[in-house]
Amino acid sequence: MAAELLEREIVDLTAGTRVARRKLEREVEVREGLERLIGLAEAALGEDPKLDALVAQIAEIREAEPDANVLVYTEYADSQRAVGGRWTRRRSARSWRARCSSSAARIPTISGR
Repeated sequence: MAAELLEREIVDLTAGTRVARRKLEREVEVREGLERLIGLAEAALGEDPKLDALVAQIAEIREAEPDANVLVYTEYADSQRAVGGRWTRRRSARSWRARCSSSAARIPTISGR
């Protein structure tokens, strides 16, 4: 009878060890997946396909008509800075320039009373 109890304890321990090993393997897989995801996110931080398309369209307009004025409307100052910065990097040695202005400072604030 003691041998049967001992055998049962060994079986239970073996099963518990297998369960713990599978759990640990899943945790390792999740951690590795999250690390890959973080790497992809970090690599994508500087990517902005819409901004790239906008700058490419401006470049096409300016190539066809170098003196053309191009107006890009956005209500967000950070978007203005992003377009201007991307344009400046793209144009490199060309003589084109980007001018960003914001009317946000000139719009009166109306407070509710």
